[in-house]
Amino acid sequence: MDSRSDISSLARYHPDLAKEYEKLRFQAFNTMSTLEHPAIRQTLLQERRSASLSLGECERRIRNQPGFEHFL
Repeated sequence: MDSRSDISSLARYHPDLAKEYEKLRFQAFNTMSTLEHPAIRQTLLQERRSASLSLGECERRIRNQPGFEHFL
């Protein structure tokens, strides 16, 4: 099972968790421009770190759902 089928199955059975996972994944892995002002860049880095931690927590909640023990 690849990650796309994992996500589609999750969306079918737990749509709220799937939406949260996709949102956090986007936030955690969103690319940043090297041209950003240093203060803005620092804020974006902090937001990415926070999203990354939340993503890990979300993955744990997903893996606690029956049938999703081996999610990703």
